[in-house]
Amino acid sequence: MNKALLLSLIGLVTICCVSFGATNQSSPQQISYQCFIIESDKPIPHDFSKLSHRDGTFIESAPAVMGNVDQQMAVKIVTELFPEYVKGQKYPERIEPGISISLRGTPYQNKIILIGKLRVLNVISRSTNPESTSIATIAKELYFSKIVESGKEAWFDLDCPDQKPKCLAVRIVPTLVLAKP
Repeated sequence: MNKALLLSLIGLVTICCVSFGATNQSSPQQISYQCFIIESDKPIPHDFSKLSHRDGTFIESAPAVMGNVDQQMAVKIVTELFPEYVKGQKYPERIEPGISISLRGTPYQNKIILIGKLRVLNVISRSTNPESTSIATIAKELYFSKIVESGKEAWFDLDCPDQKPKCLAVRIVPTLVLAKP
């Protein structure tokens, strides 16, 4: 069963883009981010023209996100899971297995300094008994920083040999734009 179908069967699959955190309101510039998440069981080339869905590669694109300078941004492709019942607990903790990217961009000499985190969270087991529901997860994270020219792509790779997908790459294209008054 392919991963996209499995995720849709498990729960609600969401792609969301959120901006939050302190902003630099005095800056005349904003940053637009276009993010692509590529999953495969094979090594991923950093050339978009060489990627193909036919060889088992999944390419997911999030809507472009616009944010102020130094504002934290988040892109998630997750499945929301709620344990059905935990005795004595009214609102169970939500678990979001999937892929998430958080990043912040700062202009520097007509370039952008990207700082962020790529995280993969997989559910490895789930059990239910009369007293509670438990979900075991495994996570892998990559912290990154890179100076990128505005409008040029930056690639980040995370290898997860013990998880699905085995190879994960993120292509981020940050672009500086003038803020509208």
